[in-house]
Amino acid sequence: MEPEHLNAEPLIKDIVLRAMPSSVKKAACPVNIHFIGAITAGTTMYKSELLFLKYRLIGDKDYSSKWHKYSIKKGKTISILMRRSIGINQLENTESKNTESKQSNIYIGWSALEVHYQDINRNLYRTTSNLTRFTVECEPFPDSSRL
Repeated sequence: MEPEHLNAEPLIKDIVLRAMPSSVKKAACPVNIHFIGAITAGTTMYKSELLFLKYRLIGDKDYSSKWHKYSIKKGKTISILMRRSIGINQLENTESKNTESKQSNIYIGWSALEVHYQDINRNLYRTTSNLTRFTVECEPFPDSSRL
């Protein structure tokens, strides 16, 4: 027979994230992509009623936001709203295509929530949400030779 703690619900039951909007076309950059997420605590918290954790937004090209600390009551969900700014200076090494003799710059990226937490024995755990993908098409700067 397995020990009871091996059948216990995980301390983090669910983590989800989505980009809003997931696609931006012909925008004057920089553009803010908003991320809406949720972290749900499990109902098995050992002797504590709270799960202490920290989370941040991570993404392509080694992007990471600052850490945020939070505590969740067992079985409860917290909502998270974060944003990431995409600007012209981030468009290098991304797709470029010529349309109607004007160059458009497209940034194709992803982000996820990274969560760190500890169990009652101070074992550190790291988990991430789903990857949410987004696309930003920045308007090119005007050609200064035509001015």
